[in-house]
Amino acid sequence: MNPAFPEQSPEQIDGRLNAYRRLLICLMTYVARDPEGRDMLQAMARDTEVVADHEEDPGVMPDEGFAGQNHADAEIRVLIAAALTRAEALAATRAPAP
Repeated sequence: MNPAFPEQSPEQIDGRLNAYRRLLICLMTYVARDPEGRDMLQAMARDTEVVADHEEDPGVMPDEGFAGQNHADAEIRVLIAAALTRAEALAATRAPAP
């Protein structure tokens, strides 16, 4: 066991990942409050790093690398959607009543 990377239980790993996720969504929410930041996040959500079927070598079957990148892209879109939704909700609560 490497002392710099102590073994962790699945619950500890889950807790740490959830903490990073919450922190990241909070930071992205702050960025989304600015129109340029919101545009940047929306562009990130549209972009994908997964190659489309027609872009792959026709002789190559997609492997686990493509599946992993697809999961990562999906998670990025989920995080961005959560941040944009939270930013909209915060803006609505701060808007003056008509």
